[in-house]
Amino acid sequence: MKINIEPLSPDGISDEAAAVVSDFLWQLLSAWDDCYFLQLRRYHDSRRPPCDPEKPWKTLPPDR
Repeated sequence: MKINIEPLSPDGISDEAAAVVSDFLWQLLSAWDDCYFLQLRRYHDSRRPPCDPEKPWKTLPPDR
């Protein structure tokens, strides 16, 4: 999912304000990842294509 943040981004903010907002967003993302790490990992693992157990660097062809 791609989110257009253009409408949420004010023009002409100071360097300090940009740094403060950036720091807040990084802390929010870190807290979110800490809280939901297992769920995020389970979701991403479920979407990963199956691999060959003998050669884990190779994915298996899709079932036909």
